[in-house]
Amino acid sequence: MRGANYGWPNCEGECVGSQTAFVDPIFQYGHGQLPTNGCAITGGTFYNPAAAQFPAEYRGSYFFSDICGSWIRRLDFQNGQAVIDFASNADGPIDLKVSAEGRLYYLARDAGAVRMITYNGSAPALGISRDDSDVSILWPAPSTGYALQTAEGWSSSALWTAVATPVLTTNGQNRVSVPITGQPQFFRLSK
Repeated sequence: MRGANYGWPNCEGECVGSQTAFVDPIFQYGHGQLPTNGCAITGGTFYNPAAAQFPAEYRGSYFFSDICGSWIRRLDFQNGQAVIDFASNADGPIDLKVSAEGRLYYLARDAGAVRMITYNGSAPALGISRDDSDVSILWPAPSTGYALQTAEGWSSSALWTAVATPVLTTNGQNRVSVPITGQPQFFRLSK
């Protein structure tokens, strides 16, 4: 509920007892080491892109992540506010964003990387990592019919161009290394 008082710092989650001035959250989870637990929501975004990549039932959902649990979940408002596991082993996610093209990006703090999650049939997902002078982009091989593209902006009007660097394939992974330019760089696979 917009503008409601959820009780912080007096309570976290449901405010049990005489705390009637507070509104309880629509979802909460426990702290701890179980796979369903975590320590803190560190990223969240609604899925309402201009062009959806995920199935129609994802539209309007809220994606959120937990840094300690290293997971991403989806709160489905169309299905009685069900919470659905979405991704695990996300390397300490700390922020989530949805691009205009409908891809879900997250910052993986423990890996020092920006990662992208796509859903378009059998399209492969990119893994991106950085060292001192290069950015390495990885995706499963073989991935026929896809071209690696880059852009300096993240919008529906971004100018995407082909990455001319050759693709190396080793151990079932395609890999492209490009130099760091000092400007923001975004990458995608496109047919």
